[in-house]
Amino acid sequence: MTYSYSFRVTTVRLFGLARLLTIWRASVYKLVFLELLIYCLLYATGSCVYRFALSQTQKKLFEKVVVYCGTLENVLPLTFVLGFYVSVVVQRWWSQFMNIPWPDRMMAYISALIPGLDEATVTLRRTLIRYLLLSEVLLLMAVSAPIRKRFPDVESLVQQGLMTNQEYELYTDEKVPHISSKYWLPTHWCAILLGRARREKKIKDNFSLTVLLNELSTYKSCLGTVFSFDWISLPLVYTQVATISVYGFFINTLLSRQYLNHTSVRAEFGPEVSAKYAIDLYVPIDTLLQLFFYLGWLKVAEQMLNPFGEDDDDFECNFIVDRNLKVGLYAVDGALRREPTLQRDVWWQSGDPRLSYTEASEKFAMADGWFGSAANIAVPSIAPTDSTASRINLLPGIPEVTPLAGAVDGDNDEEDGEDNDEDNDEEETGSRVGRRLSLLSRSLSHGREASAADFEAATSAAEAGRRLPPLLHELKKPA
Repeated sequence: MTYSYSFRVTTVRLFGLARLLTIWRASVYKLVFLELLIYCLLYATGSCVYRFALSQTQKKLFEKVVVYCGTLENVLPLTFVLGFYVSVVVQRWWSQFMNIPWPDRMMAYISALIPGLDEATVTLRRTLIRYLLLSEVLLLMAVSAPIRKRFPDVESLVQQGLMTNQEYELYTDEKVPHISSKYWLPTHWCAILLGRARREKKIKDNFSLTVLLNELSTYKSCLGTVFSFDWISLPLVYTQVATISVYGFFINTLLSRQYLNHTSVRAEFGPEVSAKYAIDLYVPIDTLLQLFFYLGWLKVAEQMLNPFGEDDDDFECNFIVDRNLKVGLYAVDGALRREPTLQRDVWWQSGDPRLSYTEASEKFAMADGWFGSAANIAVPSIAPTDSTASRINLLPGIPEVTPLAGAVDGDNDEEDGEDNDEDNDEEETGSRVGRRLSLLSRSLSHGREASAADFEAATSAAEAGRRLPPLLHELKKPA
């Protein structure tokens, strides 16, 4: 099943990835060697027929067919089709793994929110975990060949202890809708048990019940997603297009890559066409490399289309089931009976807690820490200039900002009957006053003390605009 080579590539070293080429299990050689062998036999047969079995007239016709097939090699966008197809398949493959349900979060919530070591409470917790695992096994029985071989029918679940006889009768009851897989039923039993536990005060409040039900819903959502991936496959037409492109290309190369008599082709088609036949390569190395790459690319997608099968890189579903059973039951029972006692940590009296390094790991220590890539950039101090103030005739010493039009509104809404010219003058004056007051406000907000000249300039500007905004009432004139 899944082959992990992570340890082999933990550190970059000389020919690090090249050493992986010697691995047979889960390798590209294992996937393509049969097709490669068949191709070599067919190619050799065609070459022998051309060299030894055809007459001169037949050879001329064969050469024309070979040259014509050579013009078709660049018709198919093989790299584009394969690249996009494999990309979609890999994304789908990883999404399926990320949606495999794990009971770890649920068993932590059950342990914390349903306390107690009496037999009834422990039985409740263990039953909840068993129902979660039962629903997962029922799902995997529907989508995974290895799990189906391990649990061929529902009766085998009773024999294995995942389901009781009473639960089997309820599961196989004719009243239960059977239009699809019934993996959802044990999770429904979980919800019923949680509701009963709340009524019996084993769950102390409604909030705890809500937390458990929300986590149960997340678990059920993962089950449904995995089932949907099995139901809704990648469109068959897409897979067919990629497959036909690859195999069509190599069927074409069985003819287009055949060696032809250089002199005959030169006389018939000219030197440009005959140049590729100048050397008689009994083994078409370049063609075999293309076969290896393109067919290997396609086989990668084929292996990832259904990761719940029996290929070398398919998911270890049997391990997942065994692990979840052991960990889940221990977490809600055995772990609660063996809680560690609270003790002071070894750094209780230390203001600088540290962990030591071994000699092998000391070189990886990061002594200075990390403060950000821009933390050590030296920035010169920024001093305000008078050029902006003198240019737009604003308060001296206050940096330029974007004018805030409308910061101080005119009296147009309050003074009815004035003509349009007066309104425009008031709007212009109000805008100028607003700019001065907003600049003064920004200066004060940055901790700059306003001078008497600043205050008087702002006041005179406000009087010129025939209004005093509320900002002036908050300013305190310096002594």
